[in-house]
Amino acid sequence: MILIIQLLLLISPSKTKAAEFDVGALPGCPDSCGGVTIPHPFGIGPNCSLSEVFELICKATINGTFAPHWGDFMLLDISLTLGQARMTNPISSQCYNRTTKKENYNDWKFDSGAFWFNHEKNKFFVIGCDTLAYVNFTNDENSYLGGCVSGCNSLETLTDGSCSGIGCCETSIPKGPYYLDFWFDDNFNSSMVSNFSPCSHAMLREEAGFMFNTD
Repeated sequence: MILIIQLLLLISPSKTKAAEFDVGALPGCPDSCGGVTIPHPFGIGPNCSLSEVFELICKATINGTFAPHWGDFMLLDISLTLGQARMTNPISSQCYNRTTKKENYNDWKFDSGAFWFNHEKNKFFVIGCDTLAYVNFTNDENSYLGGCVSGCNSLETLTDGSCSGIGCCETSIPKGPYYLDFWFDDNFNSSMVSNFSPCSHAMLREEAGFMFNTD
């Protein structure tokens, strides 16, 4: 489930040079969807893309407008000049249930196949007041494990715009991964801080569009 649609993920073609396809849509194929230009090798519908990897669907969003989708992910723009696309993505969460005294998890895995995650513009973020989250990145040659720990004793210790480990943690990602897997360390939970921070969140998203807010 896409939890927060403004979360942005940047992807770049890994097995195709974008400059080789600096053209519009193929003849007879839609060249846009919801205001987003669809250049070849991408395409909407069968026989309009270079391969199934680049095939998109133009469908309605939760607010009734239309947008191009790559699988379950909504594309916000495609730039062949930059060799990248921007897309929405889910977040992973760990929430403490004060009734059951247990943690509820919503973890996220993603295999982008023909694309890699832009290591220069994306970062791994963790938000919470007693949490440690991990992310595993994989490419054709290696697997990388990263993590971020975030803690705080009260809302008064948090600072808007600061993501240095108090309520918010961020870290860089390696170059070239196309598969990622999030999970939380179950030795950390929100039982002691559930009155003001019952949930923790982990996400990969565009650094330029992120600003930590204590609310």
